[in-house]
Amino acid sequence: MASQLSEPSILLHRISQITNASGYTAQKIVESVSAELVWFLPEGASVSILFKSAKGQPPAAHQQQTEAAPGGPVFVFSRPLKLRGVDYGSILVESPSPKGSISEWMTALETAATLLALTAEQLLLLDEQHGVKKQLAASKLVARAGGLVAKERGLSMAGAQQWIRAESLRTGRSLMQFADLLILNDTVQNRSFPGRPRFQQRGVA
Repeated sequence: MASQLSEPSILLHRISQITNASGYTAQKIVESVSAELVWFLPEGASVSILFKSAKGQPPAAHQQQTEAAPGGPVFVFSRPLKLRGVDYGSILVESPSPKGSISEWMTALETAATLLALTAEQLLLLDEQHGVKKQLAASKLVARAGGLVAKERGLSMAGAQQWIRAESLRTGRSLMQFADLLILNDTVQNRSFPGRPRFQQRGVA
């Protein structure tokens, strides 16, 4: 007959499912993990998680507490979410003494902190990859628009891209928006009026 899993083991299994789930935002992760911790800990438990998972963005944070129990908290677990020398936030658990082995609870929470740090690292890497892809897409778009401007205005590629940057600032558009507008105008005018000088539509000098 298989032995019954302890509450810390079940808790850790559920936290592992949350941190491995695809499509979860940082805020969804901290809220779900906090809810699981409070569910398994005694009344009077308090959980606070700070979770950094994107550059330049405020960390996701969540604090959850059940009704206070007589005697106050006696079990405290506090750890930074640190991995490979990088600090991804922190976790703080305060609770009346939970059932079972305290050392097992500590081990489970240590592992949960590591899982949260790993998840934060993965989300940060995904965020950085998205940023790199966005920069590459912007560069390709500006290069394509630059080729159109260079041909139309008799400029070098460097001169054409400088003109695009100046005009995007003048018109209050982002570089990608202005480059996209140039390409769209060129496509529309080429189809509607073959041979007609381009870049004369409203918003493009």
